[in-house]
Amino acid sequence: MQYVDSATSGTKLKSTSGWSRLGKGTDSYGFTATPGGLRIADGKTFISLDTYAIFWSSSEASSSAAWYRSISNDDAYVSRDSYDKTLDFSIRCIKNQR
Repeated sequence: MQYVDSATSGTKLKSTSGWSRLGKGTDSYGFTATPGGLRIADGKTFISLDTYAIFWSSSEASSSAAWYRSISNDDAYVSRDSYDKTLDFSIRCIKNQR
């Protein structure tokens, strides 16, 4: 996993509530990221529901893997990595305004 932005971008993207322990953010960018964790490949088990916000990217890393961005309650960074597409991460839909 690599950290890809400034030392405070994760904090600025996080909502001001909903994070466990001391992980809440400032929501300076209006993104309001809330932790949703992930669902593992069995399709039933959710983990890290109050500690991670993990979002799939639309970019593939390979035919079986895609890039994702992750925000943790434990630090202020946004990280980037790729993983097999069998896990369920969050997505963020953005409506184009005309």
